[in-house]
Amino acid sequence: MSSRTWGDRLRTVAATATRREQAVATSNVKLSCAYLGVKSDTGYGAAARVRKKSTVAFNWVASNPNFEARAIVELDANNACDRGIKIPESWKSAIRFDAEKIASDSADKLKRQHQLDSCECSVLGCPKPAPLRSIEQPLGVGSCLALQHRSGARLSYLLAAHVYDDIWYAHRGSMRDVEMDDDAPFRPRDLKLVDILRDALEPGEPLSKRRCPVHARAPELREAARRRREDWELCCAYAAIKAEETRAAQQRRDMDPSIVASIFERNPFGFTNSNLFVRCKWVSQDGEQKMETFHVSLRALMTRGVPAPESMAISDMALLRRLQEVAIDETNRTKCKCKYLGVKHGGRYYPHPKDWVFLIESRTHARVHFEWEGVRQGSDGEPYRVDMRCNNILHLGRNIKGNPLSRVCASNLIFHPEFAQGVADAVRAGIVFKGIAYESERPEIVPELPLGGRDVQDEDGPRK
Repeated sequence: MSSRTWGDRLRTVAATATRREQAVATSNVKLSCAYLGVKSDTGYGAAARVRKKSTVAFNWVASNPNFEARAIVELDANNACDRGIKIPESWKSAIRFDAEKIASDSADKLKRQHQLDSCECSVLGCPKPAPLRSIEQPLGVGSCLALQHRSGARLSYLLAAHVYDDIWYAHRGSMRDVEMDDDAPFRPRDLKLVDILRDALEPGEPLSKRRCPVHARAPELREAARRRREDWELCCAYAAIKAEETRAAQQRRDMDPSIVASIFERNPFGFTNSNLFVRCKWVSQDGEQKMETFHVSLRALMTRGVPAPESMAISDMALLRRLQEVAIDETNRTKCKCKYLGVKHGGRYYPHPKDWVFLIESRTHARVHFEWEGVRQGSDGEPYRVDMRCNNILHLGRNIKGNPLSRVCASNLIFHPEFAQGVADAVRAGIVFKGIAYESERPEIVPELPLGGRDVQDEDGPRK
């Protein structure tokens, strides 16, 4: 194959790759892939002779009104023609990431699910890399200091964010029993406000013999920050937000949006952390205004949107209405009459969440029961009832399980005529179920179902 033919073929491959990746990218991201040429010691030569095993290069460009990203992909010419040109691995999520759409869709979902008067969501971005400073470097974020605790003991702290003057937010490590927590070494709730001048150790001062809190040593803190880089970056981002909140409260002003924005990287091609920060502002039905900033994984954000903040607690009445609506929606969708019963306790069902005082776990983890009306199960003829967690229904959008007409329903079900009438009512008001007629000289309609109603939904007859 001539050099000219190879060049034309490689340019065609680049155009094909552009169309393929643009088809799955968001509308605000524009992609292009261009053939650069054969790799050499001096760069890339578009006019150089191409062989099967020649290393050729392609330039990927991604852009929108706010940013531009570039990446060069190198591979054998033969592989490029046979397998196509792959987009850089780190770009696969970035080209599909649309912060504005995720925020808008999430706000609508949360407003609907939690019966809110209003709700706004925003994606702040990815926390920027947090440094770790050596003793020789100037004091700043990532510096490790030994400060005096109120017990008089010497404790090591990692500086996480400057507040004002000599006041910093710092972290001395999150502990589990007597050791540093390997899974969560820098929990944001363990951030401490310290005065690095007032709490500094005096040279030659004897150590206190008073009991001090369990803490991590300086080498442990540094090693944990290096090993769990993403956790340390999240901690510093939370500290920076708390620092701005503290300054704003002291100066009696609103938080400066530019300072908050400087904490995060908004360019999806520049994300270095698998977690992103989001912010929710909402007004409850009682008129109470709330705001919460928290982090969520990039994967979860792109698949499920912004989750409900912990403080976005749905009211008892709103939760009751939502669960009742779920049963009604299931009836309208499947034509099988479904009734909400509530949480079972002591042989009784409690439909209203205000009566769930016996729960140990949170309300969203409570198991609520539903009944498929007109259907019995087992030899005892017990009503056909199922239970599910509130969270799976309200936040994950799962359907009520065990629909009697589905392929995955329980076996040995007994259907009664009132079930058939319920289906008739759900299809159209005014339809009446009359029954069945057996073959005879004088057929007569009998108000019952075939086979006594046992597993009549099974096309192949009763299940064994």
